[in-house]
Amino acid sequence: MKELYIKDLNNYKDCSNKKTRTAIRGIIIHEGKFAMIQSDKYKECKFPGGGMEDGETHQSCLTREIMEETGLTAIPDSMIPYGFFKDIRRSLYEKDLIFEMISYYYFISIADRTITQIELDPYEEEYDYKLIWLSIDEAIHYNTVAMKRYHSEAPWIERELIVLKKLKEEGVIG
Repeated sequence: MKELYIKDLNNYKDCSNKKTRTAIRGIIIHEGKFAMIQSDKYKECKFPGGGMEDGETHQSCLTREIMEETGLTAIPDSMIPYGFFKDIRRSLYEKDLIFEMISYYYFISIADRTITQIELDPYEEEYDYKLIWLSIDEAIHYNTVAMKRYHSEAPWIERELIVLKKLKEEGVIG
């Protein structure tokens, strides 16, 4: 899988422990629009997906996360690798910990736009995430505005904005 971006803050030289979190994220394009989840709290939008659980494959994680966050039914065999984004920094919560977040992005198709039951994590409920269908330019706009306001509170906005801009540069949809 190709490297999309590595963001290394290099603010952890005195840390002696390391934790890596792996997330799988889906790029769903249907009728010229991207399926994104948008929070009411920050007004940013992000690709559906999340952290792998024990025993999961990329495929099982992504189909589960898409169902939980959007209520959409993904077609597992349609997954096509796009790339990965790596974020390395000192943990915000543990002084002696290097936190490495690797997000793998896949194109994936959905059966249709029928929404079944959504099962958000507690923080996703708190932020009031909802499924939204956006053009690539709309998604870039929302995240550009949100990043100016909330970058320090919601550092994932930058990751999603970088990936959206790469998709546009590559002519995926526009």
